[in-house]
Formats: sequence, structure tokens, C-alpha cells
Amino acid sequence: MRAPLSHDSMRFRNSLVIASVLAVAIDPARTAAANVASAAAAVTHTLALVAAPTVGTAFAVRTGEGWTAFLTAAHVVGCRTETPCAPGGHVTVYLDGALRDPIVGSVVAIGRATRTDDLAVFTIPRGPLPTVSFGSVVSVGETAAVLGYPATTLDALQDSTLEATAGAVLSIGSVASDSDGVLSGSFATFEGDSGGPVFIPDSGAVVGVVHGMAPGGRTYLAVGLAPIQRFLSAALAQLDEHSSQPDIGAAEAQSPPPPDASADDLYAYALRVRSSDSGAYVRYLRLAAEAGNGLAADALGAAYNRGEGIPADAQLAQTWYARAVPLLEVMAGNGNGAADYQLGWMEQLSELPSATPALALQYYERGAEVGDRDCIVALANAYATGTLTTRDPAKAAFWYFTIASKYENGDGVPKTLYEALRWYDAAAAADPNGDYGTRASAAARRLRATPP
Repeated sequence: MRAPLSHDSMRFRNSLVIASVLAVAIDPARTAAANVASAAAAVTHTLALVAAPTVGTAFAVRTGEGWTAFLTAAHVVGCRTETPCAPGGHVTVYLDGALRDPIVGSVVAIGRATRTDDLAVFTIPRGPLPTVSFGSVVSVGETAAVLGYPATTLDALQDSTLEATAGAVLSIGSVASDSDGVLSGSFATFEGDSGGPVFIPDSGAVVGVVHGMAPGGRTYLAVGLAPIQRFLSAALAQLDEHSSQPDIGAAEAQSPPPPDASADDLYAYALRVRSSDSGAYVRYLRLAAEAGNGLAADALGAAYNRGEGIPADAQLAQTWYARAVPLLEVMAGNGNGAADYQLGWMEQLSELPSATPALALQYYERGAEVGDRDCIVALANAYATGTLTTRDPAKAAFWYFTIASKYENGDGVPKTLYEALRWYDAAAAADPNGDYGTRASAAARRLRATPP
């Protein structure tokens, strides 16, 4: 599995989303209803989302020509109850159940991550795609199910299968201090299910969004139908106000690059036309790859693998994947951090011939040193989780602090205080008593005290 990168203005990896199409495994020992599998299959665009490095879930709720809106939990995209949440953040979405071909999405509406407001909507420049249907009522004692990946890290997600688990609705609005918007159930869920759908097996209709485990027990809580309907009504109305096709990064009509355009310009043009003309996307990927752009060569391999804009051909996919490697090495050697990230990702997933996952760290380090956003986050995650190297809280905090500072100051990335808070919080959590952990805590307090 590969993750070819977009051009700089499109490369944000705050969160990763994996879309799965009908790849549902049902464990009979944990599934109460025989028809859960068919109902889960109908929820075709339930997604797994990884938020550096926690996994979560989202699902499509509205779609149009060239765009789709997804619903998830606010805490999945980085909001916490004490955080001044605001739209404008980004998520990275993967379709087709594979860790390849990232699509950048934009958070357009977000709640406060409380039990009745743990909701967020983001959009991606792809569509139309299948969407879920919502139920109108749910009753105590009724069988319900959740759908997601039993994984909590990106590494674990590589070996995970989308899994549906069923149980009974235990109560509606019975949790102290909560309104009737809280749904509780006995269904088994995992951290990776956060933000995913609670649905009725008989119909496949969605009746809730997974929030988390109730304090002190194994009862799981979900945001119920009433607050979902209120939240979606407002969020989708905002999209409708802008236009019938939201401005979510879809390609703008532009003239093709001149015949003497550079490989990088050809690749950038391919990315711009992707959502509107898949044939042109593939043609310009090929031109860019033949001109020496390794990211384009890898993306072309992915296009052949999926059959996007060209007939699927597994052999040609592997041919272009192989051609991408030496081109990426040259680009990385010339200071291209995106190429370093791509090579690191391929090493981490053991896709290169004689791959050594530990070498991924070296690629991420080199890319981080030249300021590549993705390499910095990957490096911070590696030190925070002990993936690829020995766990090192101080180094994790340093790199989380580094990316937070870039977002606060607009250094190589769009100035986004929402994102700065996310990464300052990550730095503080990684090494609470260390130098950069304490500095991050102070920076986060300062930003929260700053008027919006």
C-alpha cells in the first residue's frame, strides 16, 4: 500500500481516513444479529480515520458532482471539550480500503466533543459517492450495530479488517445531565469506531454516531438522532449557501501547461484536473513521470491499480511503482521533503524491495530537517509511539512543537490556530514535564486565551 502525496498546498496530514467498500468481517461470537453483515455492506462508505496516531471513523452523508460531505465525531478531528473548536482544519482521506492515494478534506462544521455535540462534518473533492440513510426512531431493547476498524494506530490498521459488532440499545437519554440526544448500548466497540455509525441491522439506517465508553463501565455512548439531525441541518445548509458544489478543493478550470513545462508543473496540473477529468489526470501524470517526477510515477501506478482514468492493470501498476523509487531518491536527494516522506512511507509499509522499516525513520528525519510537514508529523508519531525506533517522549514533543509553531506562524503551511492547538496539545501530552512539553502547554494556554 502506497500513499502518494499531493502538491504542497494539498499536503495536510492531521488525520487519515480510510474508506472501505463492502470489506466487512463479522465475528459470530460477538454479533447478535445474522443480518448485520448485509446491513453493514449497505453502509459502503463508512470510513476509518487515523488522527495522529489515533484511529477513528467517518461516513458519507451528502454528495454531489465532484464533492462529498462526511460525518464523524468532533474528537476524531482533534476537538476536545476544553478546546475552542472551529472549522477550517484538514483531514486526509483514503478511499477504497487501502492506505494509498490521500485526499485532503476540509472541516466545515464542528461541535464541542460533548456527549450530545461530538460531531463534525468535513468535505472531500470526490463524488458522487454512496451515502448512508438515517433512521427516524430507535427504541430501548432494539438491536443495533457499529461499524469500524479494531485498531488504534496506523500500523495496526494495516492488518485490520473492517468489523461490525452488534448489541442492544440500553437507554436513550438516561445518562445524568444529558438530554435525549444520548444513546447507550451494549455493543462492543473499539477506539477505531469513534465517529462511526450506529445502525439498525434490519434496515441499515443510521441512528447514532459513536462517542465513547461511559465512565466506569462497558456501556458505549453515541450521539443520538435528534442532535445529529440538528447539527447536519445547520452544517449542510452552510454548504448549500455557498453553491450546489461547495468550494472544497475541486480543480479549477485552467489552461494546460506549455509543452516545455517542468515535471513538477505537469504533476501539479494533473492534481488540479483530477476531480474533473480523470483521463487528463492520467495523461499528465504520465508526462510528469516520464519527465522525472517520482511522485507522479507512484500516483500513476496507483491509477493503474485502481483503474482510475485508465483500464486497471496490476502489472503496469507494479512497473510504475518500481520506476518511481529511483526518481523519488533523486528528488529526495535534492531536498524534496515530499519525496522523503513517500520513501519513508514505502519503507514503513515494507513495500520496497528488501525494505527495512527502520530506514523509514531516516527518510522522515531528512524530510523533517528541510521542513516537510508530513515528515515532521511522521517523525513525531514514531517517537511518541515507539514505532520504527525506541520511544522518546522528548523528541516526540520537540517535533510536535515544531509543527505546531509552523501552523501558528504560517511557516510553510497555512496559518491555522486550530491546527497549532492540536499539535501543541500533542507535544504537551507526549512529554508533560519536559522542556518542549511545558513550552507547548504554555503556548496552548496562550492561544486559548486569545480572542478568536
